[in-house]
Amino acid sequence: MLGTLDLEVVSQPLYTLVTVTGGLHLGSYRRLRDGLLEVAADEPEAVIAGIDGLDLDAVAPVGVFGLVARRLGTWPGIPFALAGTASRTRALREQGIHRQVAIGEDVGSAERALCKPSRQQTELVLPAASKRRRWRGPRCGRRVRGGRYRSSSTTASSSPASSRPTRPSTPLPRRR
Repeated sequence: MLGTLDLEVVSQPLYTLVTVTGGLHLGSYRRLRDGLLEVAADEPEAVIAGIDGLDLDAVAPVGVFGLVARRLGTWPGIPFALAGTASRTRALREQGIHRQVAIGEDVGSAERALCKPSRQQTELVLPAASKRRRWRGPRCGRRVRGGRYRSSSTTASSSPASSRPTRPSTPLPRRR
């Protein structure tokens, strides 16, 4: 179960098939993630990971597939799918991976699943707030030096700001 993780890469005309064998655990998580991202850096049309030879136990970090799918969707913008036996795909569906990654029971069905995005994201760009609408403090007072507010109807001697201690004229030494 805790064996080494191996990636075998085979390029096809419409996709690159990465056959993953070995055990998926916390020690091999980084190797699988980096290996799949490295394959995608060559910018194939799509990436399909064959997981028939991958040992998954109850605590296997299968979230790596969702992470890889999100990164590949962002850059270089290529689809990602998993291909495995019915029992493997069922186990991944039970853990919710099908919400982020297209899953097929063989390479052919995974290739067809690439056409249907497993998750759609929408980005809404909001306009920047205009300078006139920016909040500038309470409207009932006037801004005084030091960031405090003083009501225009009160005098300096009766305002609460005058009862506060003032800033020293020389700056204090900085702590290190």
